Amino acid sequence: MRAHNLARKPDPLVAMYTQARAFAESSQQAYQNGLTRTPTNILSVAPFVVNSAFSIELYLKGLHRSYGKTEKTGHSLHKLYRELPGKCRKGIEVLFSKVCEARNCDKEKRLEVILKEHDLAFVEWRYLHEKEKTGRIQVEYMVASVIALDDYLGAMIKGKKGAT
Repeated sequence: MRAHNLARKPDPLVAMYTQARAFAESSQQAYQNGLTRTPTNILSVAPFVVNSAFSIELYLKGLHRSYGKTEKTGHSLHKLYRELPGKCRKGIEVLFSKVCEARNCDKEKRLEVILKEHDLAFVEWRYLHEKEKTGRIQVEYMVASVIALDDYLGAMIKGKKGAT
């Protein structure tokens, strides 16, 4: 196909968003199949945390890309969030509050606080067997974070008004 120039290189932002969604879907499966049932399947916790945290990281890096910022590295969710433009953070916080309210979470809780509390969750939980202990995970807020960031970046990509 390349010889005829029929294949186009995928948009890097869309590719990043799609990959973030893939990890989000994996975290959702772990959540639905292991964390919403009684008894809780403890084997679902680490996959849920790792996939949720990595999807959040990719959504945040995608937002940086959408604002034309240089490629961001590292796994610090809080740092990635804090380095976003203020207008972007404000819009995400509004959406996060709505998602929290719909999920019966405390809608006054700020995404920035959640990301600070789960700052290095990806790093801490991917090799859980090497740790004596990890930070506390707030499952419902992790779910709400993924949903809000997916909706926000998705709206930006689709060009919907109010997402920038």
